[in-house]
Amino acid sequence: MRKTLTGIALVLIAGLAAGCGKAASNTTTVTSSSTVTTVSTAAPSIATTVPFVGCAQDGQTGPTPAPSGAPKNVQMTAAAAARLAYYSAAAPNGVLAPRGWSCFGLYGSNGATLYLSPNPIQAGDVEATSWAAGAGPAIQVSWLAGDTSGRFQVAQVIARVFPSQQAFVQSVIGEGVEPASSFPQGPFATDKITNKSSTVVEYETPASTQGLGTSITALTASADPIDGVAVLTGSTPDLAFLATRLPAANRDLTSLIVQQFELDSAAAATTSAAATPAPAQQAQPASYAAPSAPQAAGPSAPLAVVQNFYAALGQGDGATASSLVIPQKRAGNYAPAALSNFYGHMAQPLQLRAVSVTGPNMVLARYSFVYAGGRACNGAANVRTTQVGGQTLIASIQALNGC
Repeated sequence: MRKTLTGIALVLIAGLAAGCGKAASNTTTVTSSSTVTTVSTAAPSIATTVPFVGCAQDGQTGPTPAPSGAPKNVQMTAAAAARLAYYSAAAPNGVLAPRGWSCFGLYGSNGATLYLSPNPIQAGDVEATSWAAGAGPAIQVSWLAGDTSGRFQVAQVIARVFPSQQAFVQSVIGEGVEPASSFPQGPFATDKITNKSSTVVEYETPASTQGLGTSITALTASADPIDGVAVLTGSTPDLAFLATRLPAANRDLTSLIVQQFELDSAAAATTSAAATPAPAQQAQPASYAAPSAPQAAGPSAPLAVVQNFYAALGQGDGATASSLVIPQKRAGNYAPAALSNFYGHMAQPLQLRAVSVTGPNMVLARYSFVYAGGRACNGAANVRTTQVGGQTLIASIQALNGC
């Protein structure tokens, strides 16, 4: 015999549904003496906008104020859009996050990172070795260049979740700057991985565990999970990486944030590819000859050693370039193999444009090159020299515009 649900049973079922973690949809219940029919009236997804929020940032060339921007076009329900905003420190990079959050960005030769939290963020908070807010609700998004110092983090993520791109990891290991142990292979044991394509991988790092969400971010393990996505773009490749941990009241927004980030990353990659000109072929000066020894101390020595250093980089001659750096820095990025592997594989080799003495032991160098991936650099650096054992050597190099 067919049973009819009573009013008490209907109230109980509705209460249980409201207690589920998933977002509830609006429903209309029609009853009769023998049947109950529930008709879904879930709000439709529409083309709408969310407000733009500019984020201040700091980095190699100094702080920059928060930019202004137009509202962000999105496709979602009106109710969801009313709870979100689009945060950005510099176009075209940005991310959706709950309205009313704070943000701050850092940038450098490796790329750019944007930090977001429901609490105010100061530069010192994210420039420190650890970010206190990273243990709570927070979002961190990074855009890392695979042909600059960002290549190490790009390789770490590729080693974990992009098996078809392992040649890039091996090329970074082959530089000799970082050991193979810095690039563990395969996903973290507890992470949940969803392969969207060969270049897009969504992940969840469960609560109280270490995983992809904590590996290259300032977020730390806590009682709540971290969800996000890793997106490879371009032939280099570069990496767009999102890690998000929202409070319970906003957790239903996570999938919208991830999906929009994937769409924006794909759009940015398409725009970049269309705007990148074919690299020009440029021969190096035939007059280059590696100096037989570092420059002796003297009034003209700083200028000469800087000219020799950049000329060596232009030839991919890491051994000579490294010999012009103080001994304690002839490792890591200034190791002969690292310099040769990096500067020896440019689409257009480094060319020194100008050098000038700006102070005692200080030289301003201007140069240009095109990365292997096609990105052009018109760079400048303040180079400080010093005397070691009667020889003039480079003590430090401060890049002035990120390359």
